[in-house]
Amino acid sequence: PPPPPAAAPPSVANMAGLPPHQPMPSECLLLVNMFDPASETAPDWHVEIQDDVSEECSKFGVVHKCVVDKASPNGLVYLKFNNPDSSFKAAQALNGRFFAGKAIAALYLSQVIFDKFCPPH
Repeated sequence: PPPPPAAAPPSVANMAGLPPHQPMPSECLLLVNMFDPASETAPDWHVEIQDDVSEECSKFGVVHKCVVDKASPNGLVYLKFNNPDSSFKAAQALNGRFFAGKAIAALYLSQVIFDKFCPPH
């Protein structure tokens, strides 16, 4: 039998504080709903998430950058891949997948928006 369809990604339409995203794949990807900063208590919790996401996403291509926005209430993780194809594969695999009990949304960002919104490490 065919595999079951992937879960629908969560709606990001009503989420405040998200950078403008685009429908076309690019090297830059934003993962939404990756964590709840209010419930993270370990001193370096963001480093653990960053390492986990980098490791998981390296299955889809070369990850040039992975930054956890610790201050984001929407649990944002910014990713930059070596090419749009890698970003597309990651988005296909992660959109709608559950991480820490939350459904992830993967959104494409332009390089300009990525550079503007991605926090420094």
